[in-house]
Amino acid sequence: NNHMEVAEQVRDNEFNPDTKQLRQEYVNAYSNQEIIDTLIETGIHDSLRFISVYYCTFDSAINVPGKYVYEDTTSSFVTHNFGFEVIISKGTDTVFNKTFLKEDFQKDLTVPLNDYGIIFSPNNPVYEKSLNEFRISLSISIPITDVGESWTIHISKDGEYRVIRD
Repeated sequence: NNHMEVAEQVRDNEFNPDTKQLRQEYVNAYSNQEIIDTLIETGIHDSLRFISVYYCTFDSAINVPGKYVYEDTTSSFVTHNFGFEVIISKGTDTVFNKTFLKEDFQKDLTVPLNDYGIIFSPNNPVYEKSLNEFRISLSISIPITDVGESWTIHISKDGEYRVIRD
């Protein structure tokens, strides 16, 4: 009988995550920076250095309404925007240097994501040799919800970029 109760609890946690705990972990991670620094082969005897930093801006600019605070729908949740800085260099020459903010995606965002979404979880860059471009996927999401959209940043070897909703 006890095994069944434990199995049921595990199943409940998988389908009904503890959003209060997830929110606390999210807040605790504000001061963490995610840094990638890698050399990517772009051809024979050719490589580019890719550096990115994902960080919290600590701007308190997002007031998520209670309907998105699943553990307590009577309370809103103040959070921050996040930045995603990308630097690409070839030897000592900087090919690309930009900090992506939510504004870079806003012209195509839906209303709740425009108001309450953050840049979330940028992935490691993928270099697409046939197109001579880097691709970085990320999400614009309302924190601690399943409300979000997948986006990809495309950056050419020449430093041109575009952001596209997947």
